Amino acid sequence: MLETFRKYTISMIVVLVVVFVGLVFFGAGSSGFGISGPAVLEAYGRKFDQRQLRKFEERHTRLITRLSLSAPGDTQALGEYARILGLGGSSKDFVINRLTLQKAMADFGLQASTAEVESFIKETLFWQDSGFNVVAYDDFVKVEMGALGATVKNLNELVAEVICLTKLQEVLSAGIEVSRDLTKIDMLSAQQRITYDVLSYPVTGFRDKPTSTKC
Repeated sequence: MLETFRKYTISMIVVLVVVFVGLVFFGAGSSGFGISGPAVLEAYGRKFDQRQLRKFEERHTRLITRLSLSAPGDTQALGEYARILGLGGSSKDFVINRLTLQKAMADFGLQASTAEVESFIKETLFWQDSGFNVVAYDDFVKVEMGALGATVKNLNELVAEVICLTKLQEVLSAGIEVSRDLTKIDMLSAQQRITYDVLSYPVTGFRDKPTSTKC
């Protein structure tokens, strides 16, 4: 065993050196790893070249659009997600807003469980006539998502972010209660009406008929 170790010592050292050099120049788990061109966007420690930016944005936004048009159920939460993240604006703004949401999810420890994601898909997006429309779901996955090159994993990630955005809104609004006293004052102020009369005193007659005074 010792002889075998000595025999491959040089090879092992070479491998370790290669790994070390890779960590130094590329970083362990570097967010910029895999970039094939110049970075066009950097946010929260992540870098995107033009290809990555387009992939990160287009597949997601197109999936949102297809769901809004094809899902037979309630897509209101999906529309709110698209509105807040700025779908329809510039690609960079949407990507930055999505990264901001993901960072907020991490900072607040917000997650959507597998059960929550499946429930949202079945009982919200593809809920029709008091039941899960499995035919519409299967058609969407095979036809609509297939044309986009998207997978069920992409769909689940989108739904998880939609759910977590709702949770984030609840967290941010928690504990904010309007004072009852201030509300009462505002209501009374709004209902208050002030009336006034102008006191007039006719002085024309006195001006016309001045009276003399004795000193």
